[in-house]
Amino acid sequence: MRWKELPLWFKVAAYVLMLILAFMTLAPFMYFISLSLSKYSDTYNIFLLPKGFEWRNYTAAWETVNIGLHYRNSLYVTALALVLNLSAGSMAAYALARFHFPAREPIYNLFLAGLILSSETMLIPLFLNAKEFGMLNRWWTLPIIYATLGLPFTIFVLRAFFETLPGELLDAAAIDGCNPLQTYWHIMLPLSRSSLLTVGLFQFVWFWDEFILAISLITNNKLRTLTAGLGKLYGEYFIDYPVLAAALVMTVIPVLIIYVLTQRQMIRGMTMGALK
Repeated sequence: MRWKELPLWFKVAAYVLMLILAFMTLAPFMYFISLSLSKYSDTYNIFLLPKGFEWRNYTAAWETVNIGLHYRNSLYVTALALVLNLSAGSMAAYALARFHFPAREPIYNLFLAGLILSSETMLIPLFLNAKEFGMLNRWWTLPIIYATLGLPFTIFVLRAFFETLPGELLDAAAIDGCNPLQTYWHIMLPLSRSSLLTVGLFQFVWFWDEFILAISLITNNKLRTLTAGLGKLYGEYFIDYPVLAAALVMTVIPVLIIYVLTQRQMIRGMTMGALK
């Protein structure tokens, strides 16, 4: 049954339900924005609208945390981790999807097993190994670990996409003289742009927001990412919640910008077929 053919009461109920869900989704973020513009004395007396506009909270958060330094560190870690993750993950997914070799499925299942492991469960072995190999407080530690931990999800999504591509594409490329690497670079990657963008957006959010590994493996404040740097705002006896909210709002802004700029491509990547 089409939407136009549904009864009026059903349409009204559907719209009301969607409005309620939208409000439940946006309310926490609106509260944080309101809190970031309020005085400390109004911390527990506001909901969605601030009683004033205390812009000094943003200035205090920027100066206290040195957000500029941590922004730079987060951008570097996230960008390098994305490059490593998507490069290695797309090549592995291509090989697991289009090539037949012994133990292909066990290797893929081993990657899938990584989906059930969180960074928290692997914190202790990762820390001990990082200490053993001299990886603590190194500029390249977090990008390598993030890219590796994100491989199972990247391979899972991209392998499913590569398997939908018709085999005739590979046959035509082979007839034209392309070797497997050239086929991957000139055919597979261009066709998978939307899927790569979708995976990259999910990985970007995780790399940008990750906290446990960032604060455990990096203790040098000059190398800490933004989420780890916000720890300065958590005092032992006092927390200035409006200043903390201002810092959190500044932290989430890049994620919102990336999502707004790529939402159409992300939706298309999740719903598109292989070819038009």
